Amino acid sequence: MSVRSYKDLDVWQRGVELAAMVDELAEKLVRGRRFAMANQICRAALSVPSNIAEGNGRVHRLEYAHHVSIARGSLLEVESILYVAIRCKRLGEQECAKAFTLITAIGSMLTKLLRALYRDSRN
Repeated sequence: MSVRSYKDLDVWQRGVELAAMVDELAEKLVRGRRFAMANQICRAALSVPSNIAEGNGRVHRLEYAHHVSIARGSLLEVESILYVAIRCKRLGEQECAKAFTLITAIGSMLTKLLRALYRDSRN
């Protein structure tokens, strides 16, 4: 399958899946009156597929790589906030398990994409 658009990228599709999953988890934070935490985790999760899309639309590969790097940072921010929410007993480990699995998969995909973009920019 050839990639015609960022929407064809597995990593973008999984990023959208994560953002939707995090939105559901954030609802529980809102019910627990953790508005700032809910807002921040939603913003970070939304940043993952958004930066992949924005980077894909850039003209230069290194600009694309920069946005993929931002997406990776946002992904780890989501992970960190989930750990804080668990530690504060606002979310349970079991309800975050699927998100952690998805975060690991997306992180690996972003790292591979970054390597490919940097390798191709040297040619």
